Amino acid sequence: MAYPQPSTGNILTVGVDELFFSTTDRRGVIQSANSVFLRMSQFAREEIVGAAHNIVRHPDMPGGVFRIMWDRLRAGLPMAVYVMNRSRTGDTYWVFSTVVPIGDGYLSVRSAPCAGGLWHAVATLYDDVRELERQVQSGGANRAAAAEAGAQALGAGLARLGFPTFDSFVRYVVPAEAAARAALTADAAPRPPLAGDLAAMVDGADAITHELAALLTRLDVFSSLASALGDAATQARATIASLREVTAVAAGASATVADSAPVLGRAAAGMSTVADEAAASIELMATELARVRRGLLELRFRIGLTRLHNDMATVFALEVAAGDARGADLADLPVLSRALAEEVAFLETTLTGVNAALRTVSARIEEAATSLQVFQRDMARWRLLVPRYGATQVLGPFIGTIDSQLDVGHARMAGLRRLAAQCVAQAHPFDPGPTHAAIHRITLAGERLVAMEEPARSWGF
Repeated sequence: MAYPQPSTGNILTVGVDELFFSTTDRRGVIQSANSVFLRMSQFAREEIVGAAHNIVRHPDMPGGVFRIMWDRLRAGLPMAVYVMNRSRTGDTYWVFSTVVPIGDGYLSVRSAPCAGGLWHAVATLYDDVRELERQVQSGGANRAAAAEAGAQALGAGLARLGFPTFDSFVRYVVPAEAAARAALTADAAPRPPLAGDLAAMVDGADAITHELAALLTRLDVFSSLASALGDAATQARATIASLREVTAVAAGASATVADSAPVLGRAAAGMSTVADEAAASIELMATELARVRRGLLELRFRIGLTRLHNDMATVFALEVAAGDARGADLADLPVLSRALAEEVAFLETTLTGVNAALRTVSARIEEAATSLQVFQRDMARWRLLVPRYGATQVLGPFIGTIDSQLDVGHARMAGLRRLAAQCVAQAHPFDPGPTHAAIHRITLAGERLVAMEEPARSWGF
């Protein structure tokens, strides 16, 4: 086995229109790789197949990254991360890598890092994490302990970048990279003419791209709505605290004039009951808001990953057509088709769930807004009773708090109803028929191509 030479310092660039993949078993041993992988890694196919995937690992990559990767994969979770690799001759190349469980192993798809700002921020973080790992090892710890320390440091660094968990980073970076790559490849060169099953595969992938296009344009909308939902959930719980504070103020104020104006005490007691009902409604809404926010972020992630896998299927079909893939490599077509089919299924399930949740949360928001409106009405009535019973002078110190809450409450009700309208507007119906038909075409074409025994070059494309 030929292993990489020491790093040369030379940087290789992955083209934005290039995609490459590899499949491994559960231990990370490479089972297959496409021609772009071989060209970038500078290994021969015979050298790469059967080798552990860390054959292309760069010594400056933090071990903590791979600790997190294996923890996620063994838990059945997808992985997405920027990776610095080293070629056989010691050259360096950066990729954006996604890894998903597939069958009895894993499928890794890699592309050029396209979201430059995020990539550079993460690369800088890697430098700090790797230095920490070296210090841990120099203190006598083994590589596993250093990787664990690196994983914790990486998590803390990502939190400083705005990602409280590694999972939140994964769910952000995949759609960010997908959108950036789509923009950079929008004016790609025309494809060569295809025929037969290869044409059927690419046509199917194009149909999926068309179905994804509308969703891709909504990535920013989903992100903004998710942010608004998160803010609304936070404000909702602050509203509950305000409700309880103002009812306590009203009750305390009423107690000071209980003898001269007992009606204020009775009104305050009624407000307390209404406040409890409003708080329960708002808490239910806040829980639903948080759930829909998670669904929207998951939807963005699935859109991005589906686009990436769909593009990979297209690129590999074009490799086959160009004769860059050997006959034996055609066995990867069903793997790519299966990964794409599974991702489309995840996407459809997520989209259906999000649409239903958006309609549900809209109803919850309306319920919360209505309950808040009832409380506001009762509080306004209590406020009007104060001068009627000549208690303005005595209750003067309390009135400011009540009036302030009335103003805030009206603004929050208006904001909640605007948010409800946004949720309904984004609950678009989704017809899975065209996507299912496209997946069926891709799968059948791949199966027929695999069944053929002749190498790709003999097909005359």
